[in-house]
Amino acid sequence: MTAIVWRRASLAALIIYWLVLVVATHVPKVPEIKLEQGDKLVHSAAYAVLALLAAVCWSAWRSPLRKLDFLWLFAALATYAAIDEITQTPFGRQADFHDWLADLVGIACGIAAYVVVSRLSRGRV
Repeated sequence: MTAIVWRRASLAALIIYWLVLVVATHVPKVPEIKLEQGDKLVHSAAYAVLALLAAVCWSAWRSPLRKLDFLWLFAALATYAAIDEITQTPFGRQADFHDWLADLVGIACGIAAYVVVSRLSRGRV
């Protein structure tokens, strides 16, 4: 796959997933997911995928990612996650600090997954 195709594909995947996530977190009165740990696992998984896609997209446009890039990525996604939680209230949903913490765990896991996979693919584990 050429670099430009990879860049466009990674950007398209990120945008589509992010839009789906925005809609999913703002749809009023969604049936509750009954999990032993509540919906925290869903929050973590959703944000892990978002962080992974964002890291892949960022690296496609600026390769290789530096340590500072990962901090900026984490900060940007953490800020977005807070905004996402706060803006749910007008849609009949509840902003929850613990949901935001679960989002942060997911973001960290997604970034860590990117680091591990990128190092494995370059033979630098």
